[in-house]
Amino acid sequence: GGTASGRLAAAVSNAGGIGLVGSGGHTIDFLRTEWRAAQTCKHNADLLGFGMNIKSLDSLPADTLGDLVRELRPAHVYLSFGSLEKYAREVLDNGAALYSNAGDVAVALQHASHGATCVVLQGSDAGGHTHHRASLMALLPECRSALDDAGFTETLLVAAGGVADG
Repeated sequence: GGTASGRLAAAVSNAGGIGLVGSGGHTIDFLRTEWRAAQTCKHNADLLGFGMNIKSLDSLPADTLGDLVRELRPAHVYLSFGSLEKYAREVLDNGAALYSNAGDVAVALQHASHGATCVVLQGSDAGGHTHHRASLMALLPECRSALDDAGFTETLLVAAGGVADG
């Protein structure tokens, strides 16, 4: 368990991935501290960079997310466990890519309609916060088709979690 640190986010970024500094339910000051730690690590500006994962959005004081994104200027913001509609513009208007998580087609469509750059899909075989509706292998093509049919052809999908067959 634990929260992804700034050093880990920087290391993932340097390896070519998108490293995320996790809030993990900690304070905003904790996130700022870990963000500074990520920035102090040597990183290649030509790569994807790093971002932040903020959970429990609806418990944040008003304007906190917008202030944080304007202050820290992350390239990527992953929002989870809250109303994406309420926060999407604050992220997108400040130039960050917006990521969200979904466990079914309806949520994936809802997030795309609010501007999500990327929806991270977790099937019932992933464990955790998946709503136990469908396996990832069923969910992925179903979501891709639904997003395409609704005109969200540019919305990226990422498959997360495990793959199981029984």
